[in-house]
Amino acid sequence: MYNFINFQIQQLNNNGIKILPLKIKKLLLIFFCYFLSLFYLPIFFLIVIVRKKKFIRFCAIPTARIGHLGFETDILLSNNKLDKNNKNYLNIFTQSIYDTSTEISNKFLLKLFKRKIVFLPTLIVQPFIILATHFKFFEQHVIKLGEIKKLPNLIIQTDPIRDINNSIQKTSPNISFTEKEEKKGWDFLEKVFKGNKNNKFITLIVRDDEYLKKKFVNQNLSYHKYRNCNIENYIEACEKLTELGYYIFRMGSVSDNKILSKNSKIIDYASNGMRTEFLDIFLAAKSEFTISSGTGWDAVPYIFRKPILFVSYAPLAQMHTFSNKFMTSFKNHYSNKLKRNLRLSEIFELNLANAQDSVNYENKNIELIENTKLELVDIFLEMENFVKNKLYNKPMKCNYNYEFFKIFKKYTNYKNELKILHGEYNARISSKFLENNQNFTQ
Repeated sequence: MYNFINFQIQQLNNNGIKILPLKIKKLLLIFFCYFLSLFYLPIFFLIVIVRKKKFIRFCAIPTARIGHLGFETDILLSNNKLDKNNKNYLNIFTQSIYDTSTEISNKFLLKLFKRKIVFLPTLIVQPFIILATHFKFFEQHVIKLGEIKKLPNLIIQTDPIRDINNSIQKTSPNISFTEKEEKKGWDFLEKVFKGNKNNKFITLIVRDDEYLKKKFVNQNLSYHKYRNCNIENYIEACEKLTELGYYIFRMGSVSDNKILSKNSKIIDYASNGMRTEFLDIFLAAKSEFTISSGTGWDAVPYIFRKPILFVSYAPLAQMHTFSNKFMTSFKNHYSNKLKRNLRLSEIFELNLANAQDSVNYENKNIELIENTKLELVDIFLEMENFVKNKLYNKPMKCNYNYEFFKIFKKYTNYKNELKILHGEYNARISSKFLENNQNFTQ
């Protein structure tokens, strides 16, 4: 509670009085849930008594951001599949109390999850979570997002959007479409493809500030700007993919700039009026692969077990290593002091490998440089070949990849806060990126 209050004060300082009504509403809801928890106490004792026959657990899932809704919920379901005691559990879910005053990021995705889980209103479930938080006697009855992992002399709560058990690679998708939904989606594609619904397509999402600015108007999220990319850099590479017969859907609900191309196979779904919450999910599930600069939406192809190419990615240590279907290239870290790009080891030594605030880079006079247009052409074509020939099922042959992970593991294994971010290293780095930046792994 102390940390929560401090965080609210900090947000008020950052964003001003305009967010006060929202904070008051949220605070009243929290206090009401605490009040209800007093009446729920006898029920909780009954739950404990019957747990040998059925172990009831409660969990609050985040709904305000699609990345958290999709990834964290799916990780829980995937981990449950791998849990030998799964049949003994009855898991009851609710919307996170911290999201209840915020619009749900994608109602259709939540609808798909509700077909697989028991989902009840916040006022029914949250009081149980409060009791379990304050009484150790009940704590086994709450599923916490992120797992406690013990390291020498240190216990760390992992980030809930890290698949440290590699459970997604080990399990099949948890959600699926009905026949009616399948027909609706393929009818849309048949119309777009002018009668040929069998055309292959790729989804592309490039991060900018516009979504957070419009959806979270009361919050200052400018610290994320180091992750932004310029959509214009992607057009030439997309056109190369269309020459191979692919359509490209540029995804997103809000964007800074339209994609400026006369190529009819490059579809600016994010701004041309096509977008629906249903199609946001359906297109991700049916695409050949996704290209992402690292956003919340890429959790959707992730949970459908689709290949993903992460380009111009930062921060480096947060790369997704959990699946053999993932490939990554990074933003170059240009040092204005040294007048050159930093090597991989130097990025770690400057404590920038996991820097998640633009100020961290600015303070050390480092500019994050996106992959060039020509680099992206090479990387996109590499990914297309990687997926078409299912090279993710074959051993890596690129020596640069071995050198990269040798250095990467050296530093991540040395620092506990980095080690905790990864399970098995199944992904690979773009060979084209490493070939074009040979000094990176020296």
